[in-house]
Amino acid sequence: DGGILFCGYSSDGCWSVRGGEASCVMASEIRIAAGSSKVGSWIWDVPDVNGSPDPDLVINAPITRHSNEIYPDARIVKRGDGTVSLKKTLASQVNSVSVEEGAVFLGSNQCCDINNDNFVLSGGAIGVGAGVAATFGRVRLVRDSRLILEEGASLTLAAQSPEWWSSGTLSIVGPTHLEREIRFGNSASGLTTAQLRMIRYNGERVMLDNSGYLKIGRPGLVLICK
Repeated sequence: DGGILFCGYSSDGCWSVRGGEASCVMASEIRIAAGSSKVGSWIWDVPDVNGSPDPDLVINAPITRHSNEIYPDARIVKRGDGTVSLKKTLASQVNSVSVEEGAVFLGSNQCCDINNDNFVLSGGAIGVGAGVAATFGRVRLVRDSRLILEEGASLTLAAQSPEWWSSGTLSIVGPTHLEREIRFGNSASGLTTAQLRMIRYNGERVMLDNSGYLKIGRPGLVLICK
């Protein structure tokens, strides 16, 4: 509770949550690597310890880098069927957050940066907490995964059309009436046709409007006769 928590390792490190109750990290700062010359995967092994949708691990501390070092191999890997809730900022120097199992919830508007933070969806879920207006940069779809929007939440992403989504379906669960909750870039080209085919919103096909907002429906052919 308080102080700086240093996470220094030269290969793969792991946080494992065990027991029958949720855990919480209350450090004033979590600092990656602490001067290590190399940083590998930081594994969050978090099972569903409380048997409910509530978070099993709450990280109430900003995750930062050590000094001015760059770690091209640094990534966070979420495993286990539990939920991690991020309440503070995530350093842009983390190369990616790979959600293989369970969920990672963004619990504040300042969690991520649209210019830097990247997520890999490989079987788990990304969630945006109630009332949170979240942003992050790139997302890659590797396997069937989910995106969850709680009540009053919104998500703004950079255009994903340059990204390669290899396989799977991105199932988005959110409000019944989709208005301006999810945005990819700022134009209708924020997603490719192939990416749009891989997305379902509450089970429905989707499209982008001219400002990049996700809408229920599918692109149609418009004929202009003169």
